Amino acid sequence: MIATTRKSGRYNQQQGSIPSLLKEYILIDSTAISVSAFYIHSTGHWELQEYKDIDSSLMIQTIQVGIPLKDIYEDSGLA
Repeated sequence: MIATTRKSGRYNQQQGSIPSLLKEYILIDSTAISVSAFYIHSTGHWELQEYKDIDSSLMIQTIQVGIPLKDIYEDSGLA
């Protein structure tokens, strides 16, 4: 809950300062299986997609590539 609050607060602070050329950014937690991907929706608003299941794949929207969380966390001791 604390990490979520900090992440949420960081997102709100950064939202106004994100360069207009940036279309997507990804936060990968190093202490738990948790990936947050923020991307610009077609409406122009930022959307959040969260991944917490080790069997799921992170979808990088801007280049339409999926990366399995198993690969991201392979040597972390979390997978």
